[in-house]
Amino acid sequence: MKYLTFNILIFVSSLAMAQSIKTDFKVLSVDDLKPVADAKLCFTDTVIADTTCYYSNEEGMLSAELQKGIYNVSIAASKFEYYEDKIMIDGSQKTFYLWEDKIFNLDEAVVTARRKNLSRSFGVTTLTVNNNSPIFQNTQFSDIIGIIPGVMVNGNKVSILGKTRILYLVNGRETSINVSQLQTNQIDKIEVMSNPSAKYQANYDAVINIIL
Repeated sequence: MKYLTFNILIFVSSLAMAQSIKTDFKVLSVDDLKPVADAKLCFTDTVIADTTCYYSNEEGMLSAELQKGIYNVSIAASKFEYYEDKIMIDGSQKTFYLWEDKIFNLDEAVVTARRKNLSRSFGVTTLTVNNNSPIFQNTQFSDIIGIIPGVMVNGNKVSILGKTRILYLVNGRETSINVSQLQTNQIDKIEVMSNPSAKYQANYDAVINIIL
């Protein structure tokens, strides 16, 4: 019986090891796309609630042996805003973009909007519009899209991490309307995908989905 139990333990251990895969991660600054060194990345397995932390090197890179599955990831780095997301570990390289901590240069309303109305999950950044907040009153889509980290607005041109080939969706469907003129009080949420999945057209490298 002892030998049977021992063999079972070895089998279970081997199975767990077999499911672990090496995954490479990269951490970059949103502002200049330069690597972020000494960033602390913590991965929490959503099934067993086990947390493992790693640090990025001078090239903003790190490798981790993790089992396949869904993880909550948090990133802390000096001079950068705290980052949280939910990701799928499947062996493919993941890149994270951190927003420089420039709170002292931002309007208080913008700071409040970022902290209370932004969320990330599976690479999608969501801005939830709260019409009770001053920053969302008497504004249009083009006025608030820049609140989202990584989104830059220059006149009528919008870029996401430097990408300009953007697919605009309204309620998940392609639209021909001029979204920049949508009033904020018409909008419930804005979802931004800087690395959209294969289900979106290949000639776009970023997606903005406006939920009315």
